[in-house]
Amino acid sequence: MSYRPHNYLFSCLLASGFFAANTLINTPAFAQVTTTYKSSDEHPNPIEQADPDVTGLWYHINQQQTALANQEAARLRRNYPYWAMSVELKEALEKLNIPSTARANPVVKPAKDAPLVRFSSWSNSKRAGISDSAFSRLSQLADTLARSDYHLLMGWSALERKQLSRAENHFKHAEYTASNRNEQQAAQAGLTALKQVRVDQAIARNDIPTIRQWLEEDNSAQVRTLVEGQGWKDYESDNFTHAQQWFALAGNKEGLWLSLQRQGDEHAAGVFACGLSNTEVFLKRCADYYASQQASLFQQGKLENSIQTALALKQIRPLKEGELALLGWAASDAGQDALAIDVFSKVLRATPNNEDVAGQLIRLYQRNQRSLAPLIRTNSQVRALVSKMHGAKAWPRKQFMYSYFSGDPRSTSVQSKAAFNMVAGVTTKQRSGEVGLGNFDILGSYIGVGSTLKQWRWQLALDYQQLYSGAPASNSWFASEQLTTTFAGITGLEDTGIRGEVEWQTNGFNFYGNLAYSLLDQPESASVTGQFSGTWYLSNTTLATTVFRQPKQDSLLSYAGTFDAAHEQTWGYVLSEGASALVAYSLKPQVSLAGTIKWEELKGEGVDDNQGLFLRTDISVNIAPSVSQQLDYWRIGPYVSYLGYNKNLSGFTYGHGGYFSPDYLVTIGAYSELLTREAHQWQVKLSTTLGFSKLKEDDNTRFPLDPDSSQTARLGQNKSSGLSGNMMIEGQYRLSDNWIVAGYVGKSFAVEYQAFEAGFQLRWRPGKGNGVTSDELLRSSPRLSGFAL
Repeated sequence: MSYRPHNYLFSCLLASGFFAANTLINTPAFAQVTTTYKSSDEHPNPIEQADPDVTGLWYHINQQQTALANQEAARLRRNYPYWAMSVELKEALEKLNIPSTARANPVVKPAKDAPLVRFSSWSNSKRAGISDSAFSRLSQLADTLARSDYHLLMGWSALERKQLSRAENHFKHAEYTASNRNEQQAAQAGLTALKQVRVDQAIARNDIPTIRQWLEEDNSAQVRTLVEGQGWKDYESDNFTHAQQWFALAGNKEGLWLSLQRQGDEHAAGVFACGLSNTEVFLKRCADYYASQQASLFQQGKLENSIQTALALKQIRPLKEGELALLGWAASDAGQDALAIDVFSKVLRATPNNEDVAGQLIRLYQRNQRSLAPLIRTNSQVRALVSKMHGAKAWPRKQFMYSYFSGDPRSTSVQSKAAFNMVAGVTTKQRSGEVGLGNFDILGSYIGVGSTLKQWRWQLALDYQQLYSGAPASNSWFASEQLTTTFAGITGLEDTGIRGEVEWQTNGFNFYGNLAYSLLDQPESASVTGQFSGTWYLSNTTLATTVFRQPKQDSLLSYAGTFDAAHEQTWGYVLSEGASALVAYSLKPQVSLAGTIKWEELKGEGVDDNQGLFLRTDISVNIAPSVSQQLDYWRIGPYVSYLGYNKNLSGFTYGHGGYFSPDYLVTIGAYSELLTREAHQWQVKLSTTLGFSKLKEDDNTRFPLDPDSSQTARLGQNKSSGLSGNMMIEGQYRLSDNWIVAGYVGKSFAVEYQAFEAGFQLRWRPGKGNGVTSDELLRSSPRLSGFAL
């Protein structure tokens, strides 16, 4: 009966991880066995409850060494008292002790598996010391015996010695020859361990093709798990490049994305995430990548790419407020106005107080010539911004009232335009012409109150005027005759009147109107007079228009009417009715071209009707920027003007109006006008002209309304030429928060004509103020300037 190693041994090998601990010993083959007791008197301590090593005993029996065999048997019984000698060994020992002559049969040889049994009983370190040749013979013996337990023994031992092919051979044979489930599982565990070693070695030498092939053939996912494990190991060691490689091979999407992230390759990580956006986690990562890319591309100026990225992000989830706004800015800068308007409209609905978005939306509407009315109605921020933007434009246009109501700090800090105010002032005008009636003085004073109502500024004033005229000289024509006696008519009068004014400004438009009922007790019945003016500010053009009905202020006759020499009959009071227009066009910065036209019809009580036309064109250059920062503007340039009437009605007889009405007056000259800075405590405006004038006054009958009058009584024709010009200086000064003084003085001259005028005003207004603005210079009033500028 042959000896078979206990199955308990192999069960222990499996349970204790034999692969990790097993080592081999370096021992000669069984024919060369030596025993320890031969070389030493020491004997191993007995091991109870265990089978002894009988290799030495079998050796002595086979060598027919009877005495030594008996000594070894005795030693084994002494050291292993519980050992029961096998029948085979007992019979062999007994036959050895029979004399040679008495032996009928030869001695039984030891079992074939004895070397493997002995090998299995060695410690790990002893197994590891066995030579390769000895180990090879044991492997061959295991192949010969074809037993699962021996294949497992040699498989694990070969694996420990890194003899992978031999280990694979034994594990496969162990699996094939397994007699029970345990042995089969042990063989499979060996093959698994073998695969791990091979994968580890392939990873160590970076053998990507081999690993890829194993992954394709890997049904148990073992290789994938090992490769992933190496990936995480490299990841934890901050070796992200190698980690990426292993994760890519193993198909570990999470690890691959993390490795790309840790390498700082946001683009590659983002593209990878977007390629896997069918999962919730990667869908979110893809969205985050698109959001980051949208901003990055915008900053790089790649507007189209930023837009497309935002639209792609929109397909994943709704855009956040900042992302939506960024899309709007990109679309706006790229010229995709329709998209920008749509996006900004959504942003503004979500954040109605977003001033930047509101401002850009306004600009987009204006760029596309779309009405802002819907936006203004639906969004308070747009309303405020539109008002603010218009207010900012209003300041350089001198629309100070609109600028104030729009909240422009430059206007609001100067002085309230909405407060109740009071004004009082005096004016004087002296005209010197033909001796006698050609001289005319007006001395006026007024007091007024005003305020605003819904951004309409109004003022009511009470006027008092004193009119003085020279007396006609002896032999001069007056009324119906040529005077031969001392003049007994009036040379002046004083009277009162009332007037009211309204003014309104909005974006790009001014409106002004006044009505007056003056000189209530003048010789001729007073009429309501006034004017209405409108001004439009276009992109490069300013258009101002006025319709008017005003008395001619050239003489007492034309302004109020007068009595004849006997103080019996009145005539005069000439009213000029007509329209005027001014167009100014900006040729380039600081250079403009302007043209003015005025047409009028003149009618008076007992005065022949007449028509007049005034034309002027000028070119101006603003030199203030190169002269002084204290100047708001200084315009200089040439001008040409024309004034003409159908009839010469400058006489003082019946049918004449006593006003200057030449056939033509042509002037060519130059002008200068400067204004100091706005919003300062004081301000000065200086205007001058100097030119050469040519005048022609037609001959006309002295009594144009009387066809039967003597045609010998005529005015006579007059032609003359010479220099003409004027100078006007205006100013205002803030005395305190509430008080401002203003005034003007001017002098004009022409052929046979001179004039002087001046005015002074004191204004009171509550509230705080730190400066003045040019719209409140006295002659800037549309009532005096003729236009609502």
